[in-house]
Amino acid sequence: MINVYAFNFTDGVEIWTNNVAPMYSDNTSPISVVAAAKAFLQQKCPPAARKVMRTRSSGQAHHIWDDPMIEQFITNYSPASSRSHRLAVAPPLTIGYPFQSSTLGNRRRDSVNSSIGATSVRRLLTVNNRSYGCRHKIPTHVRNKVTKNFILLTIAHGLMCTALIPLIGLQGSNSTWFQQEPWLAMGPDVGSGLLSICCVVTALMCLVTTKIIRKFGYSIVLASIYGGLCVFLATHIYPVLVSLVPGYLVLGLVLGPSVICKQTLVVSMAGKLSCSQPECGGTSMAGINADSYDDHRLLCSRDESIRRLGRWFRAAGDFGMIIGTIIAAFILTCASSNRAGCFYISAFDGYQLDRFPYSTFQTNDHGERICGSHLCPVWDRNIPINSSTINSLSLQSYTGTIPLMGLYLICAVVALTVTGLTTDIEHNVKFDSIRKMSDTLLFAGPMAYFIGTEQGYMLADFMKAFVSCELGPNSVAGAMIGMGVMQLIAACTLSMLLRHTKRVVVIIAGFIFHACLLLVLLRWKPSRDDSAVLYVIPAAWGVCNAVWETLTTALVTLSHTTKVAEVMSPLQALRFLGLGITFAGHGILCEAPKIIILAILLVISVIPYTMLELKLETQRKAAKVSL
Repeated sequence: MINVYAFNFTDGVEIWTNNVAPMYSDNTSPISVVAAAKAFLQQKCPPAARKVMRTRSSGQAHHIWDDPMIEQFITNYSPASSRSHRLAVAPPLTIGYPFQSSTLGNRRRDSVNSSIGATSVRRLLTVNNRSYGCRHKIPTHVRNKVTKNFILLTIAHGLMCTALIPLIGLQGSNSTWFQQEPWLAMGPDVGSGLLSICCVVTALMCLVTTKIIRKFGYSIVLASIYGGLCVFLATHIYPVLVSLVPGYLVLGLVLGPSVICKQTLVVSMAGKLSCSQPECGGTSMAGINADSYDDHRLLCSRDESIRRLGRWFRAAGDFGMIIGTIIAAFILTCASSNRAGCFYISAFDGYQLDRFPYSTFQTNDHGERICGSHLCPVWDRNIPINSSTINSLSLQSYTGTIPLMGLYLICAVVALTVTGLTTDIEHNVKFDSIRKMSDTLLFAGPMAYFIGTEQGYMLADFMKAFVSCELGPNSVAGAMIGMGVMQLIAACTLSMLLRHTKRVVVIIAGFIFHACLLLVLLRWKPSRDDSAVLYVIPAAWGVCNAVWETLTTALVTLSHTTKVAEVMSPLQALRFLGLGITFAGHGILCEAPKIIILAILLVISVIPYTMLELKLETQRKAAKVSL
């Protein structure tokens, strides 16, 4: 083994061992010390020893010998001790001589360089030891299994969002998958009505999800979720009311457990991948100083693992939404390129084909459709319910919906297959009563309800009143692409930003931004000349939605790490309740009252949520001071 030692002669470093006494007294000058050190090294480092010239960060040259004989003479060399002796033996300085001021400045620079170097080395050793220790405190087989299960869970979640979110937007706004039946006099709003029933059932299922998970386990629940998704999508291949109603009931039964089960698993996997050392975020923080905690928590703490895994999980869902909307926009746009088959497949002429979708919109005296906040739900009832026209319309559907549904069904089957590849994702957990989290539910409940309301408004009401009214139903998927892209960027950025920014600042910024969007929707009149704005508004809305969802998710997963399922169940129930009520009012209320209600809910939800975040921030500061 080659032993390497470095000596800096220009700094006047004293070199000695336990067996060699100091070679100078208190009155010895630094020059004599340097000369003695050089003479000592010339004796111990024969000419045969290899000498290498290097330059350290200070820019000064030093020598390196790899002669093994030096090891027995210099074993206790310490830069800190030599620096202290060097300063102790220096003669007193007298103010007034320039060279003495220069010497003092050099010594100060040397001291600063030594301090910086010592800090850098200490941090480097800390990181090195942390990485080695944390990885070896978690067994390799556990790390590999958890990583594999998380990757499979994320892929399945992304495939589910690929098929489900674009379908909800298209069905809620225009009832894309529905064949008009003679006995049903509510054609344009059937899709939103079915989604309303589904969301109400989902809200009820969220309240009993913890009991379902405790009884059946995560593996069976996940398999049933994706199996139910396949059944739901299969009912849209022949979209009549008799087959659609059971499909939406099945989706309502599995959608609530899907959200809660996946979030709980993400937090559980993050806990298994995090280090259990006290300085890495363990339960006992006594005796650990703040510097050590800050150094370790960036890579090893449970909170950081939750943030990283949650960021990837959320990104997979948003990316799946983007892919699904791109597929839908491409298929529907290509299918509508033929004027005769722009919206419906039938033998009617183009006028009749275009008139049926647009008969759901009111027109002014000039024959122009009334869009935007002035739109009110209407259906052209000039056609008799039992006429031959309605009977013919019962055999029609939007062009391209069947191939699109086939692709979505393939995504669901692949997600079910991927879920079957997961191995042993069970973990023992004891669910507590929700009464212990009353403050969180009381102050964050209005925000959860508002999130569901604003999501339902964007997917159903905005897409119909603004996008479909001006650009046609085939443009809904294209408008959702920008919303998905900006939601992905904003969610990932905000997840990293929350570590350095107070959440109250984020809440205020999101409130102002969302309030401005609501004001624009209330006062702006859409037109084809400003068609680009119809794509910008959903993108900006996606940013606001990402802000609220990221804040509430961080609240649950970071502040209630051991009670994720208990806290998330009632919050998700309120969210889906807001979605259900919004979808139910899609064909009843005009757009202006809906926007005003959204503005009122925004104010009502932000105030208590801000109070909750201020309270939690005070508790976090108190815990940090106690370290």
